[in-house]
Amino acid sequence: MTRPTLKEKQRRLREDVILDAASELMLERGYADTSIDDIIERVGVARATLYQHFPSKEAIAVQVIVREMERGEAEIRALDPAMPVAERLAEILRRGFHRRLRMTSAHITLPPDSVRSHPDLLAQQARTQQAFETLVDEARAAGEIATALPMPLIIQFIDRLFDIDLPCLIADSNLPAEAVIQLLVSMVLKSLSA
Repeated sequence: MTRPTLKEKQRRLREDVILDAASELMLERGYADTSIDDIIERVGVARATLYQHFPSKEAIAVQVIVREMERGEAEIRALDPAMPVAERLAEILRRGFHRRLRMTSAHITLPPDSVRSHPDLLAQQARTQQAFETLVDEARAAGEIATALPMPLIIQFIDRLFDIDLPCLIADSNLPAEAVIQLLVSMVLKSLSA
């Protein structure tokens, strides 16, 4: 394996800075209300420099989302295997609900279908889902999840749960956000339990 050259390292660093700025802006304003000019201004690069790295706002959004999903996948894989698998599942769900709450509280609008159906994004979704399925399989083997539940049912159930309007649920419940998230995690684990 060859080591990256200084030029390659600088290119990756510039891309990271661009993606960091785009991520911040999209979190603050939403996808639709973030422009290429906003990103250029935030980063402090020339338009030509930005376009050397990313051909469009959609390409930037894809990489912002892929990078966030890579972090989620890494979190799943980094959990201590000595920790009981139910605790690992609970931790991943808690982190996911916190991420979702942060996004919905910021009124982030979904990017267009062209972003959500991009091959890079779909490939990362598959890798993240595989890491989660591995954790679920481990929970099944440990007797912590009902073995009769089909994996697609488990995945769809959890996906739909993340579609809940968390800020509204928190406001309606008169409970702190952490308490609502803990209740949701408990509900998921109880519904999947053996």
